[in-house]
Amino acid sequence: SCFMGLETRRELVWEDWDLGGEFTKTLVLRNIHKKLQKLPASKCFSTSIAEIIVLSPGTSFSIPVTFRPYQRQGEYEDSIEFQGKEGSFQVCLRAIIPCHVLEVPDSVMLPLCAVQHSSHTNFLLKNAKLQTSFQFECDTPFQLNPKQGMLKPGQECHITVVFQPQEALVYQQHAYCWFGEEGDKAENCCTVLLQALKYPYLQLRNPSSQEEEGWGDPVLQFGSVVIGQCLRKHFDIFNPSPTVSFSLSPLSGGIPLLGSVFSCDVTRGNVAPGGSLRATVTYSPAIVNTVSVEYLILKCRGALNEPLLKLTGNCISLSSSVVDFGCVEEGASVVQTVKLVNSSPVEVIYKWDIDYNGNSVFSILPASGTLLPQSYTTLKAVYRPTQPITHHRRVACVILHRDPVFLDLTGTCHSKLQKPVILTPEHLSPFSISPSLCDLAPLKSTSFRVTYDPKQLNTLHGAELECFAYYKVGEQLVCPPWCVTVRVIGHSFQPGKGHFIPCCSLKPPQVQTWSFSPLSEKTYTLNPTLIFWPVQTDRSNKSHLTLKVVGMGSKGSIEAEKAVTDIGEILVGSCHSFEVPLVNNSPCPVSFCLIVQETLCEVRAKGVFPTLQVVDACSGGSVGRLSKMHLWKFFSLDSLNEHLLSNPSPAELTFRTPTRHFHSSPSIFTKAVLDFNFSSAPVNSDSSNFVLMFYNPGSIPVDTFLFPEDQQIELEYWALTGEFSSTELHQMKHDIVGTHRLPVVLKLSYGREILLNLQGVTVERDTPYIHFASNQYEFTSVNIGYSSPPRQVYELHNGGAVPVRYQVDMAVLSQLQADNFNHPVLCCLNPEGEVLPGKTTKLEWIFSPLEAKIYMDVPIHIQERDSTLVRFEGCGRDILTPGSSNPLTSSDHKVCVPCVQRVPFPGQMLFLSEDSVFLGDIPVCSQSSRILFLTNVSHTDTVHYTWDLPQQSNQQQYHDALQSWEEEKERQQDEFTITDKNVTESQRILIDQEPLAAPARKGPPLRKYKTLPPICASGSFETMGSICTKLTKAERRMQRETSKVWRRPRPPQPALLHLAVTAHSHGLLEYSTHFPDQFNPEKDIVVHILTFL
Repeated sequence: SCFMGLETRRELVWEDWDLGGEFTKTLVLRNIHKKLQKLPASKCFSTSIAEIIVLSPGTSFSIPVTFRPYQRQGEYEDSIEFQGKEGSFQVCLRAIIPCHVLEVPDSVMLPLCAVQHSSHTNFLLKNAKLQTSFQFECDTPFQLNPKQGMLKPGQECHITVVFQPQEALVYQQHAYCWFGEEGDKAENCCTVLLQALKYPYLQLRNPSSQEEEGWGDPVLQFGSVVIGQCLRKHFDIFNPSPTVSFSLSPLSGGIPLLGSVFSCDVTRGNVAPGGSLRATVTYSPAIVNTVSVEYLILKCRGALNEPLLKLTGNCISLSSSVVDFGCVEEGASVVQTVKLVNSSPVEVIYKWDIDYNGNSVFSILPASGTLLPQSYTTLKAVYRPTQPITHHRRVACVILHRDPVFLDLTGTCHSKLQKPVILTPEHLSPFSISPSLCDLAPLKSTSFRVTYDPKQLNTLHGAELECFAYYKVGEQLVCPPWCVTVRVIGHSFQPGKGHFIPCCSLKPPQVQTWSFSPLSEKTYTLNPTLIFWPVQTDRSNKSHLTLKVVGMGSKGSIEAEKAVTDIGEILVGSCHSFEVPLVNNSPCPVSFCLIVQETLCEVRAKGVFPTLQVVDACSGGSVGRLSKMHLWKFFSLDSLNEHLLSNPSPAELTFRTPTRHFHSSPSIFTKAVLDFNFSSAPVNSDSSNFVLMFYNPGSIPVDTFLFPEDQQIELEYWALTGEFSSTELHQMKHDIVGTHRLPVVLKLSYGREILLNLQGVTVERDTPYIHFASNQYEFTSVNIGYSSPPRQVYELHNGGAVPVRYQVDMAVLSQLQADNFNHPVLCCLNPEGEVLPGKTTKLEWIFSPLEAKIYMDVPIHIQERDSTLVRFEGCGRDILTPGSSNPLTSSDHKVCVPCVQRVPFPGQMLFLSEDSVFLGDIPVCSQSSRILFLTNVSHTDTVHYTWDLPQQSNQQQYHDALQSWEEEKERQQDEFTITDKNVTESQRILIDQEPLAAPARKGPPLRKYKTLPPICASGSFETMGSICTKLTKAERRMQRETSKVWRRPRPPQPALLHLAVTAHSHGLLEYSTHFPDQFNPEKDIVVHILTFL
């Protein structure tokens, strides 16, 4: 700093000190040619130099200043005052008490984790120069460890942050760290922002700003830039969330009519987790004397916020607003240059408001002239002082049809005898405001910075700042401006220097009150006369003052800011509050009372009901081998989705939730009734578990109620038999033999009410049982008279524990054939066979119609069970019917089962890229391929898998083995047997059926244990149906010793993924006829089709 031509420091500061010590710093004085006098300081600060210092020009002198603290108190403050002929100045001396300081990061980002799980990370806590104790305060779901402790000077500590959320939300909160002396109440505090984000989140950071992050949008201030030049500044895009793609663009509606003066080199990109991207903004002003304010908006898909970056800059028409001529000898002159810029597209005529005949100490050449568009001129500013004093003048440059431009000129004149203090630009008015001019876009705001920089000590300063605001359309003013004033006060009194406090007294005022009640829309003028006199006189000396009072009568009106307000979708039966901004565009205040019948604006809203949709299903336990197609049929999921996506009836909206006051049992009048078939399983087997995945396709949250606890209805009103607990309602247990039924109501809050009939069957272990999901089947339509109708299948599922033999009654089919001119209208290719426990067998049918439609009830006989009538329906299509030219079309009654799983089920680690594959229409003797992806989503477990492919040849092998077995049985019945000890090996014992298992135990169920499998010899399809007979002695002995054997561990029970593969095969002639575009006879007959899914 420079004081009276002397360069030195403004202050000396001592930071590290202890009681009883002595600490010395050096104060250097430079470039002084006067005799200066040093005054003594305090007891704690001292110097050892003479009272008068003589310095030659260009030399320097060092002054040692010693600080000796004798007690610990607040900050020590003192000063050294130097006096000369031109005045005096002071150098401040301060000793700062060491304080407790901890360094922590501004924010800490926690890794993502699932609800009721946890994740953690670390941050560094660093101590300064004093031993400091600390203690953290933090709310759930964040935890800090260690929560408190003691840090030595300079010691660092790693703090672990644990994040354990209980809800799927975005968490962001501050952790407070209180620190200070050990044992004392901590009064110092620092904060760390803890963040755990589920959604994409980006932050804009100004690297040159020291302000705390998170407080408002960042601002990039470019300051003043000369026309024709440009200035670049940077900002960072920080990503505390997973990888995010973003776009950066100007805010819509914030770009001036003449185009933007800001440009950014980044418009879109990606930011890695925890990373940042630096972008550059260039400010190129185009119009002088203007302040530019624009905004950049940062957008990324899925984010909850769209941060803004404010850009500000002002353009000046002069290369400098101040010309400082410095110190000039008497009689000399100094010349400096300054540029005057014309950035407009037209010529401008200018003239400086200053005498140019040599009568002023300042002059500007040329004093007037004309500037071409987009050009500048170099002016000469001359300073010719005649007296040894300081000079300052603000000169206005008047521009035709434009606002004036001002230039401050300062200088100091020295003579041999008189050398006043040098006047610098810092000595001008202590209050300054920037920017001086600014354009505001609609509904935007800006900030002005008032700077107080006093150059005189021990002085009180005050000023009134004026701000003029006006509407601007192009270059035309459309209405008078408003004037806003701000009063600013500041003082530069030093410590120890007393300052005066302004004071005033006010007496109770005499208030003259006026009321104005216009009767029409016009201007009223009144000229009243005010008569007044001094209170000390006898009213003889009266004065008269005529006033002019003007009032304007106008009509008031209000209107909505938006003509149409759309509040989106609202739940039927709920309420939603919203704001309608009102605008008063009239010139007078308006009092109003809003009535609903008045048309102020249009409000649009859409009332919606809650909706749900089943998008996936899986099974486990005893029914784990059922495919998704079976589940879709058993639970009538297509019909369930149709009901869930439809609007409820008025009766369903009577109550939000079913309660005991509503009805004590499921209503028999519920319109929507569906069957939930849990299939069948043997007694004491694993429970039948079904999982349905629901999706909410609407825009409002959905609350569902299903079980008694949810519906506030006691259990005994729900369970018809009174034997089920609330826990057992979540699964189908097989403890009691019989058919079990349980009606429950699925209720959507404010939505549909559906009665679900839960039904499941538990069978004896020794009882054959075929589970018929439906007693009705519809064949795919076939053209009438088609010579090669396709095969169609009807499935039989064995829900018991023993194999089951079935037989289709062929008499009905034979009668149908006889009634149709001996034409096989309906033919079963495998009318009898056996279904293994838990397996499904396909009955193959050929439907060859001769008429439009047939209905046929076909009995299917089950071993040791009653026959079941199944109604088979088929539709024959006429060849002349439009759309029936191709007889090989697929079934027209497909079930809408999703083929791709979108979301995992709980505990699922393995995924198929598709759950069902349709190979399409292929010719015989060809090969068609598809590629499926099997993905393991676990990060820790290895999954072993194997494919269980049903062999189509098994059925034929079974029929061949059965025929051989029956031939051998007939031979043994017809032949006589000779008793002989040497029986030939070809003679074998035939067993017709398996022994029956023990009947189910009545009463309370026993504890369930898994029994060992029977010890049997390995067999093949020739011995299918046989079982082990009475055990041998060796086998019985081996069975008794099994408890002493450590058996090899068995693999875990595998999880099942079902893949449905379908195809439609055709003969070569048919294929070439109906699919000529896909048939190529020139190529090899084996066709390989490879498709990536």
